[in-house]
Amino acid sequence: LARHASVRSVDIHGTTKTGARLDCLFTADIVQIEGRSLVLAITQDVTEARRNERALLASEAEVRVQVQSRTRELAAEVESHRRDAQALRESEARFRNMAEHAPVMMWITDPSGALTYLNRSWSEFTGQATEEALGFGAWSALGSPSKLRPTVLSGEQRSPAK
Repeated sequence: LARHASVRSVDIHGTTKTGARLDCLFTADIVQIEGRSLVLAITQDVTEARRNERALLASEAEVRVQVQSRTRELAAEVESHRRDAQALRESEARFRNMAEHAPVMMWITDPSGALTYLNRSWSEFTGQATEEALGFGAWSALGSPSKLRPTVLSGEQRSPAK
């Protein structure tokens, strides 16, 4: 204090009579009053503020660990979805290859009966372009769509093959 004429915000740690931790900030200045040098000192109890700071830091550390853990989980999930999507693309490619090269007409309809997929044999057999046949185009070309819409039969309605 004598060398610098002031001390600012020095942390002081101690304990109370009951043994509780005490954190203080100490500030002091040398002041001149009526020609005399006096020490003006202020001690501020910051125990609760420091306790809150420590709790906040611990909380931040915990959140950081949780975020890192969840980030790893999400990265693993994304990788799993990427592998699943790749496997699905490969499976679809195998199906399309098989369907396109099958020596029979193959098609897929949605629940309303609209054609959503036709293989190459369909076009070769009917002479109808795929773009023209998709939707209800194939059924329309064959006659009245209401009479030709495909019907899904349950197992009991089908007659056994002989």
